[in-house]
Amino acid sequence: LEKWKIPILLAAVGIGILLLPTGGRGASPPPAATEPAEDTTEARMEQILSAVEGAGTVRVMLTRMDSGQTEYQTDVQTIRNANGTEEKTATVIRGGSQGDGLVRRVLSPEYLGAAVVSQGADRPEVCLKLRRAVSALTGLPSNRITVLSMKKS
Repeated sequence: LEKWKIPILLAAVGIGILLLPTGGRGASPPPAATEPAEDTTEARMEQILSAVEGAGTVRVMLTRMDSGQTEYQTDVQTIRNANGTEEKTATVIRGGSQGDGLVRRVLSPEYLGAAVVSQGADRPEVCLKLRRAVSALTGLPSNRITVLSMKKS
């Protein structure tokens, strides 16, 4: 028991520290995204494409026609009056009158083209793999995707 006294004491202190209250009430909401969606999409694509065998370091630039669209759930109310019928449309709110609109669907952005610069793009099989991956991720046809070799530094 003497040789285990200090490790048991340290473990008890560690557990005690973990159980101390932090002063907050519940989990705080995640911080709002400060990066534009395009930057995060490009960064995620760079991570995925750099994992392709032989690709090496990869840089991606996407051009967009639009930034996508969010459609909110609406409620249509038909009112009959002396002049005929009138329809009123209202957005359905989640969480009371001060809440966010209830999202019905989110439409992805429409891309115009993509440029990929890769260390391994001088090899045709790597170039083809990168072009196919970008096409699958963006929905672009292969003639709108340019894959270029990165300059040697």
